[in-house]
Amino acid sequence: MSSPTALASDTPALDLREADGALHVHFNRTQADAAMIDALYDAIADLEETVRFKAAVFHIRPVGDDVEPISGQLSPSIAALGASDGLRAFSRLEKSLSSLERMNKPAAVVLDGPTGTLGLELALVSDLRLATPTTSFELQEMQRGVLPGMAVFRLARYVGLGTAKQTILLGHPISADMALRYGVVDKIVGGTSQKGAVDDADESLRNGLKYLTSLPPTALTLARQMLHEGGTMDYRKAYEAYKAAQFHALHQLEEAG
Repeated sequence: MSSPTALASDTPALDLREADGALHVHFNRTQADAAMIDALYDAIADLEETVRFKAAVFHIRPVGDDVEPISGQLSPSIAALGASDGLRAFSRLEKSLSSLERMNKPAAVVLDGPTGTLGLELALVSDLRLATPTTSFELQEMQRGVLPGMAVFRLARYVGLGTAKQTILLGHPISADMALRYGVVDKIVGGTSQKGAVDDADESLRNGLKYLTSLPPTALTLARQMLHEGGTMDYRKAYEAYKAAQFHALHQLEEAG
């Protein structure tokens, strides 16, 4: 891959770079707060309107010197915003993810190490998903009294109701090997500490994007929509049910506080 060129960003939450015609979004914090969600929302909105980018790549990796970072974990500060502002943050995140499912450009995600709801949601909506052996998905929102986003809906469709219950209700993490078996990720590449790992990830990313961007955009968009929206409950009904449930959960926390 060519060396990424940094693009201007109004927030330190995200690092936006361009490489080989793709927008690369690096998350610079281990937790996703409302400011990061706003920045992600703006970046994806720009991506939809900008013809210079042919794809988007999201990188969720350990940040700084943290020994056991939970990259992409939603911050408790979102729940602390209260019912109205908290729901706005969750809704903005879901609108961003929904846009990725429907835009006429492919999206990829590269995950390294433990990740939370944001990492899982990006894996569930992206077209190419790469993980390392240390990747795991750990959802902690239920412990805080809120729902882990539309992962409640998407995860059940991917892995089945039983496994989704174990992850969401009982807090069982999904390991990289499990995620590969379930189809949540497409390939496990070497970790950052292993020799040749970066080359392996870059080659897999380059080859995957080369194929996806060769597909006719209209066919890609329509096929993605049918894949994501198929099932017993349509997306709109699921999203409305999610918003009502999330608002109720946030309202209960607000009253208790």
